[in-house]
Amino acid sequence: MEEFHLLGYDKITEDELWNFLKDKKWNKIDGVKIHRLAEDILSVKVNDFMNYTTIETYKTGNWFDSEEAQKLLKDLI
Repeated sequence: MEEFHLLGYDKITEDELWNFLKDKKWNKIDGVKIHRLAEDILSVKVNDFMNYTTIETYKTGNWFDSEEAQKLLKDLI
């Protein structure tokens, strides 16, 4: 989390990072060993996480649900 914050990604939460690891890194592995968990947590790259987040956002289709997005749409119309 410190590395993410140092790079300016202050809004990323531990829950989001944990979900990324569960869905992307550990989704096909049964019985993950503790050393593998620690290694994966410590080796997360910001770029991998951001790619995952972008793809998940496209999948949900909720691009304009936020207040900011609604304001932007109103300004465009």
